[in-house]
Amino acid sequence: MEIELLKMLPGGGSVAALIVTVILFLKQQEKTQNGLTQITETFNSRVASAQASFQEQINRLMGQNAENQKLYQEQIQGLIDGHLEVSRETVAALKSLEAAVHELQSRNHPPSMRMASSR
Repeated sequence: MEIELLKMLPGGGSVAALIVTVILFLKQQEKTQNGLTQITETFNSRVASAQASFQEQINRLMGQNAENQKLYQEQIQGLIDGHLEVSRETVAALKSLEAAVHELQSRNHPPSMRMASSR
């Protein structure tokens, strides 16, 4: 088959033209390959950069989330502490009120009346 192709070539000029054409084709292929390699490298670089940026954002958001959770926990603890303090003050106020009521009752009612009213 190769011999038939050579017979079809009409002389040295055509062979030289064929060689030049093949060389130009190979150079074009090399340029195309270099271009694809450069595009691939650029793409991979951008993907790596985007992944790094995305990971940075995730890490930053995780840090913010942890900080927010800590602040919420502190706020909740503050509310609980405040509620407990109000409850203690309310209990103390009720005890004082109860003591005041007993004191008023003992002043206003002599002991003999209190005994009679309790029967």
